[in-house]
Amino acid sequence: MPLEKSKSKAAVGRNIRRELAANPKMPTAQAVAIALDTQRRAGGGTPKPEAHAEPPQTQARTRKRVPARDGLAKKLAGKIAQGGAL
Repeated sequence: MPLEKSKSKAAVGRNIRRELAANPKMPTAQAVAIALDTQRRAGGGTPKPEAHAEPPQTQARTRKRVPARDGLAKKLAGKIAQGGAL
């Protein structure tokens, strides 16, 4: 029972009918799976996404200054420069 190795929808339908005629006890879902596998191997399957897609662009992480901390650091540096104690 050779199946048609074609990528057309009509060939898939004929392959399903051939499978069911040759094996009456075969589940319909299995016959469909076999016919679709034959189509895929013939080159008529759905296109696969590219495996080597470029990664999304990411921005470099930069440290953000916290204004309250900067002000506190300046005040402490000023006190130390004047000779004051912490």
